[in-house]
Amino acid sequence: MRKFEQRTHVVIENAKSTVAGAEPFYKRSDYEGAALDMARSEARDGEGESRAFVRLLDDGDVRVDALLKAAGRADYFASLNKHHGVQKAQRISKREKAVRLMVETTRLFKRAGETQEQAMTRLLFEDPLFQGAYAAYVEAQ
Repeated sequence: MRKFEQRTHVVIENAKSTVAGAEPFYKRSDYEGAALDMARSEARDGEGESRAFVRLLDDGDVRVDALLKAAGRADYFASLNKHHGVQKAQRISKREKAVRLMVETTRLFKRAGETQEQAMTRLLFEDPLFQGAYAAYVEAQ
């Protein structure tokens, strides 16, 4: 799996849990970007990114639907956080989000025979998305 596909997969999985009621981890632009990345990677011969995106929408692709709904929820949560100005809660929330992202990424990309700890250690050295989540976790302390 190429890096952008791996990141897109993780964003899609987060979008599904966001639609199910979890707080969004990403910003609206991240969810929308993942939808466009997916359209680009699933474009048919002679089909551009825009046409592929419309086709996925018309076909009722559940991944695109989840990404777009999560984008809306991300806007909603961003406006709530901005409106209430809860800096300490945001700091705690950011740390919790980073942990959730690292655990979810580990679950998705754990290799056969690897323990959770071994997979996390490997991903910390190999995966830029995981490294970013770890950096956010440390920064929020």
